Amino acid sequence: MSNNQICKSCNSINPLFELNCRNCKSYLRDKVFNIDFIKVFLKLIESPQSAFRSIIFSEHKNFVLLLNLVIPVKLLIFKKWFGVYLFDSSAQSVVLIIDYLIHLTIYSSIVYIFSSILRFLTQRSNNEARLKDNYSILIYASIPYLVGAVILFPFELILFGNFLFSANPSPFVFKEVQAYLMLMFESILIIWSFLLTFFAVKVQTNKNIVSFIFSLSFNGINFLLLKVISYFLS
Repeated sequence: MSNNQICKSCNSINPLFELNCRNCKSYLRDKVFNIDFIKVFLKLIESPQSAFRSIIFSEHKNFVLLLNLVIPVKLLIFKKWFGVYLFDSSAQSVVLIIDYLIHLTIYSSIVYIFSSILRFLTQRSNNEARLKDNYSILIYASIPYLVGAVILFPFELILFGNFLFSANPSPFVFKEVQAYLMLMFESILIIWSFLLTFFAVKVQTNKNIVSFIFSLSFNGINFLLLKVISYFLS
């Protein structure tokens, strides 16, 4: 099933991202210059598919670069947690800036690769999609990690201090209730990111099964690589 736009003037089929009909040049929708971050963020909660359409329609993909730089911070925090609790290793094993740059490079590469895969999938669905649109919606689908880095992580530091990345003693030992509460919030953010990725892909492909498998693969590979990085760099 296609998610292309139908021109009201000449009934021609146009890609979702087009502003003007390719046949008669009539306007297909309102022109969107920039991404309104606050509005898009609220839409990601209320109506994710509408939010991702707004991102695709926007001429300037503002905030994408900033998000791309900040989201790996949360992934780095996850990595350090994996390193301590799964491999019983030190959280200070690699110079922080080098560790961050590694995560930034890997995350950006994963987003680019999956953006290319999504472009291929849209072509198989008789749709068209631009690589920059795919990259942008996948970055915005990871916004829950931004929430985790900016809001949740400071609370965790206040609650657990230096013991946040400690296995001896673990926060689950000396502050059990708070630790499991934070774990619940972290899990909600991960699930939210999975759902946002699902809706982002569905906007481009309009296929539920494809969107589910894509979302599972995209988020799964991110966490799988976190474990691999933790093992080799710890």
